[in-house]
Amino acid sequence: MPSIVDRNEQRYVGCRATVGPDSMAEVAHRIAAIIGALAERGLEPACAPFFRYLVLGTDMKTVTVEVGVPVAEPLDLGDEYSNGVLPAGK
Repeated sequence: MPSIVDRNEQRYVGCRATVGPDSMAEVAHRIAAIIGALAERGLEPACAPFFRYLVLGTDMKTVTVEVGVPVAEPLDLGDEYSNGVLPAGK
């Protein structure tokens, strides 16, 4: 049976891109790169990676998406990646 769950805010490392439908795989591959960078530092994701759809282009042919991997603390993985926080909620 479905239930409502309270969720705390969650830090993540991610990257954002504006792509067309044929380029979604390019963004999806960034998840593996982030997880690999965490592993190199002896760290694991805090929970499951995610895709976040931010903006549908006015041409209806592009979408701005963000892929992210939840982490316990902010990390510097270089200019290509950024730290963010998913807000708390239900």
